[in-house]
Amino acid sequence: MKAMAYVSEQDSLEGIILPADLKKLMNIHIDDPLEVYVDEEILILKKCVARCVLCECTGDIIEYKGRNVCTDCIEKLKSRV
Repeated sequence: MKAMAYVSEQDSLEGIILPADLKKLMNIHIDDPLEVYVDEEILILKKCVARCVLCECTGDIIEYKGRNVCTDCIEKLKSRV
């Protein structure tokens, strides 16, 4: 992806306002969770992707008791019983 620069503001509740074209480009919608990383003076926002708590893959995720588990790990766990 090509590097782009945007200027954002804080709203009265101290939230960060993301430009509409940036949200559209990144497919970010209202209530989408974002991961926030800080590295010295660099702030990184990343769209959250559901990951398996066991292997960290992002495909075929099922939420169980508030945790994300992929179907491969579920099958592996079944075979151990």
